[in-house]
Amino acid sequence: MTDSNPDMQIANGEDDPWMIEFRQDYLDGVSVNKRGLDATPMVMRKYEIGVNEVMTFSNYDKRKQSISVFHFHPDFPFDARRQYMEMHSEGYEVAQEVVADLQEEAELQRAERKASLKSAGRSIIVTMHAMVLYLLTTHPDAR
Repeated sequence: MTDSNPDMQIANGEDDPWMIEFRQDYLDGVSVNKRGLDATPMVMRKYEIGVNEVMTFSNYDKRKQSISVFHFHPDFPFDARRQYMEMHSEGYEVAQEVVADLQEEAELQRAERKASLKSAGRSIIVTMHAMVLYLLTTHPDAR
């Protein structure tokens, strides 16, 4: 289902790891930028994040790409965070939903353009027909 980028970046250096960041690519072309960090005390209070719990926020970023930020309780084991992030697909689901909506919108626009061109084609044919009739009825050489 996924093909993870093996490179893991630690934002604050190896001696004081506080954030994990990597991109997870899925087989259908969707990619999710994932970031994992310790939840702040305010986030822990607001969302009542307990020990070994995680709060994830996901957002659509651009075509076939989203971002997910994992707020880990500070007691959540750092060594287990990347595996946890790879197993969960919240950002993937957001990207899939938006991509499906964009495809539906593009299909609707294509249908509207096709209908508009069809209408324009009919107008051109009617205009040409009227011109031929006009020439036949008014031009002396046409009789």
